[in-house]
Amino acid sequence: MRQLIHKMATNKNVLSLAANLSVAVFGFLSFLLLTRSLTKNDFGEWVLFITAANFLEMLRFGVTRTALIRFLGGADSKLHDKLIGSNYFLSLVVTAVVAVIVLVVYQIFPQSINDSGYRLFFMWYPLLAFLNLPFNNALTVLQAKEKFGKMLVVRLIQTGTFVLFLFLNLLFIHASLTTVVMVYLPYSFLRHLSPWLCAGMASNIFGKLPAKPTRLS
Repeated sequence: MRQLIHKMATNKNVLSLAANLSVAVFGFLSFLLLTRSLTKNDFGEWVLFITAANFLEMLRFGVTRTALIRFLGGADSKLHDKLIGSNYFLSLVVTAVVAVIVLVVYQIFPQSINDSGYRLFFMWYPLLAFLNLPFNNALTVLQAKEKFGKMLVVRLIQTGTFVLFLFLNLLFIHASLTTVVMVYLPYSFLRHLSPWLCAGMASNIFGKLPAKPTRLS
């Protein structure tokens, strides 16, 4: 039994699957909690905001993530630093360009956007894009280094803390949609610290397991 647990806790495929499943499960829970906390119109605005934001996030980081993961694994220390620095620079440029485009479009068509339900996206996404930048880059580096144990811990904190807020909001706070978004934004800023804050914790959990479980005498 201990051998099986040790094998699962150190298997990269299992850890990668667990990290992705945690995002899916907590994402589903957040939607359930929001449907109980918000009105129908407010929930519709939240869905449009989070869907459009996630779509642009995938486009932004898809530009550099695949190449970085491909080349970082076999790079020496000098090339390793250059690749990470280049990735941060390119991601920052792409983020700035996308943020400016979103802001310009909102300034040109404010009334049409407000009436369409995408008001939250055009108002808050430029700020959200910059707040998400360090976190997504850190996850890319962890994935390139195959640090799936650390990724799992980071994902659990990333998604679990917001779900915890939504649960408390449902029971006690009863916040409006604007308040939920305003909590989501600083949460996105603070979560980029989690890859470094969790590094030691993840190493203790996944890095110090014995190679072979010893039998108790």
